[in-house]
Amino acid sequence: MKKLFAVLFAVMFLAGFVFAQQTATVIQNGNNNVAYSDQHQSSYTVQPVTLYGTQSGIGNTILATQTGDANYSYITQSGASNSAALDQYGETDGGAINHSELTQSGNSNTANVGQTSLTGDPYANANYTMNEAYATQSGNGNTYNLGQGSGWKSDNYSNLLQSGNNNIAYLDQLGHIEYSTMTQSGIGNFADLDQPAGGGTGSLLTSYSSQTGNSNSAFISQVNGVNKSWSWQDGNSNYTDIYQWGYHSDSWSEQHGNGNSLNLVQE
Repeated sequence: MKKLFAVLFAVMFLAGFVFAQQTATVIQNGNNNVAYSDQHQSSYTVQPVTLYGTQSGIGNTILATQTGDANYSYITQSGASNSAALDQYGETDGGAINHSELTQSGNSNTANVGQTSLTGDPYANANYTMNEAYATQSGNGNTYNLGQGSGWKSDNYSNLLQSGNNNIAYLDQLGHIEYSTMTQSGIGNFADLDQPAGGGTGSLLTSYSSQTGNSNSAFISQVNGVNKSWSWQDGNSNYTDIYQWGYHSDSWSEQHGNGNSLNLVQE
């Protein structure tokens, strides 16, 4: 009996160890600042995988990968180059959560974020992978690349705020629900959003875009879903290109100050 109890205790301890949550904290201050993080959680555990990264002072590079059913990342970079690359993979056939919050301030500010699931069959079960990405970039370069979703089983949400100076954003969402808000202010302001439906019918594709001063170019594509787009531009050059093809398409565009050119196609 004692031997059986010892075996059961060992198994329970091992299971708790294998399936325990993972938390990594990285803090770097001055000068070159390079950090690598690779976190992997066994599937079907629903234990969180969490990364906290803070870098300040000149170099500032962080490369991170998270694999699991509940991936959370919080990255803050300030001062000079500021480069972040994050990949989050939901482990199971849907039901996973990928959550990212990124803040970069001064100077170059480059971020690449990918959120997807490792499911082989997008119709395998009724669970969906939830992808959430929040990013704020302020001060000079400001380039943001986001890829979300892996098909019908993905619900994708993105919020981006860029202020001064170049402000360049490329966003790709592929899923059942695709929701994006973009706000850009100060000089460059270039946004390219691609929202194709992830398959099946009834995908909800929604886009909000706001650009103020100076160049202001927005390219928005929504394909094969229920498409809704809002676009606002205020000073100076102001160019908007919107393409919508699907079951139902609505578009609202407003432009104020200087160039003001709009190209809208609905099919």
